[in-house]
Amino acid sequence: PIWIENTLRNLKFFPQARPVSSLFTQARGLSAAIISTGPSLRESLPWLKENQNRVILFAADSAFQVLMSVGITPHFVFTLDSQVHTLNHFLGLPSSDTYVIADLVANPLAVRAALQQNRQIFFSFTAKYDDVTRQVTPGCDFVENHLLRTLYGSKAIGFIPGDIQSGGSVATSIFDLVRQMEFSNVAFFGQDLAYTNFEIHTPGTHHTKIWLSAKINRFFPLENINYQIIQKRHTLFMKSKKNKPIYSDYILSLYRHWFEEAIPLFSGKVYDLTADGLPITSAMRASYKDFPLHKTSDQQQFLEKVKKITPMQESNEMIQHFFQTLTREKFSSATMEKFPFMENIGRKLAIKMERNPHHPDREKWQQELNVIREKYWNALIRKL
Repeated sequence: PIWIENTLRNLKFFPQARPVSSLFTQARGLSAAIISTGPSLRESLPWLKENQNRVILFAADSAFQVLMSVGITPHFVFTLDSQVHTLNHFLGLPSSDTYVIADLVANPLAVRAALQQNRQIFFSFTAKYDDVTRQVTPGCDFVENHLLRTLYGSKAIGFIPGDIQSGGSVATSIFDLVRQMEFSNVAFFGQDLAYTNFEIHTPGTHHTKIWLSAKINRFFPLENINYQIIQKRHTLFMKSKKNKPIYSDYILSLYRHWFEEAIPLFSGKVYDLTADGLPITSAMRASYKDFPLHKTSDQQQFLEKVKKITPMQESNEMIQHFFQTLTREKFSSATMEKFPFMENIGRKLAIKMERNPHHPDREKWQQELNVIREKYWNALIRKL
């Protein structure tokens, strides 16, 4: 439900945004840094600051404040999470030339904050490919098939944001983006995939700021919060890059597995320059001096090319018409046909009914399903 809601709310920003597909194939010959907020990121900050004009910086949204606080301006920030706390990554930051790439299901408050800071927005879809099938996030599939393709026909391709595959984290989405942009060299920073030194994140994220301002005292230090969070996870001991025991967990090990399968499909070279954490076996373990940097002039030429990409302003009339139609609609059986994304609401109950077609309570379930959908619809209209 929250993906669908965010998708529809983000449509208001659609005419001001650019399709992420316009970045594809544009970075041949360049080097990129993927910056995450693993605990060891602090060790890489001096090198990133010194070389920020010779490598394109892609930051997870949680790293945005960390980088800006030490004088590093990332060229791109990727935001994926649909939850409201994502807004905190963008609060209190000065204007900069940073481009924000937002999945259409990302939190619309974060997108609005980025626009208010005069940042240019690129929208993307998260898509999953299994052999010959393509699955797009619920809500996004409606935008593509029932808005863009219906209204624009063959011209719709220019308005469809573009697919990025994800392994579940922002960093995996960034990796698929730089793959499609065809960077020649890519390096990981802060991609610990582990609780290095029993920490959750590098210092400077909004999480740390909240903890330091609200929860910490001399009887309850920051370490206690880290320990409490780690203890709630399905943790396991593994060997770090420095060949020492290190805590990781099931989810982080899944991310590592995703990277290890995705890296061999990348046409360029992938370097793991994260200072500590779990090793990514398919990436080259190297030192900073081994990573190829490009010329500052080449970087400026690339950024000028990005700057000239025009937003999807032509979609404004279509978006306005859609919202007028949507907000006038009162929930009925016809609503389900006009707005197929509603089939995802109450989906568990709908599947239960499908699996038990002759159950004596089926009529009661149907009534419950109608109530759930009507309640969601009315709440959605109020928010839009």
